[in-house]
Amino acid sequence: MSVNLSPIGGAGWQFFGDDGLPLNGGLLYAYLAGSTTPQTTYSDSAGATPNTNPIVLSSTGRPTSEVWLTNGAAYKFILMTSLGVLVGTYDSIAGINDISIGSAFTASLASPPPIGTTTPNVVWATYINVTGSTIPAVGFYRSTTNTLAWATSSTTRGTVNATGN
Repeated sequence: MSVNLSPIGGAGWQFFGDDGLPLNGGLLYAYLAGSTTPQTTYSDSAGATPNTNPIVLSSTGRPTSEVWLTNGAAYKFILMTSLGVLVGTYDSIAGINDISIGSAFTASLASPPPIGTTTPNVVWATYINVTGSTIPAVGFYRSTTNTLAWATSSTTRGTVNATGN
């Protein structure tokens, strides 16, 4: 199975509660993006050993192993305290260097949340196609202005209206 390291909980991650302390016993749930359908994550780069769902964080707020995601799948992560109090929701997350998720980037342009909604700003890592070359990029969706922005390791960067214009 082909897997990619997760940008959420991947290698060396440490989660904190709203009080600033490590999220001892915190719970990291994994779902298919935009849904409540559980999605498997893996503890190894071969995709051979599934993690529990939820992943229970250690006393230092860290996953007990790395978190790897299925290539080509977008995930939603929900982070909760050990008592089940919501800390954060992170949607449309793809594995690092997952070039197949470029289509998810395009899909996100088709139906962004309306301006003025309570949808939070979103940051993601992806690949974009610039004049025939696929290059790594970091993107940002700003809900207050309904715009998408991205930057690459070169000077190429841009902003588009989130409706796809």
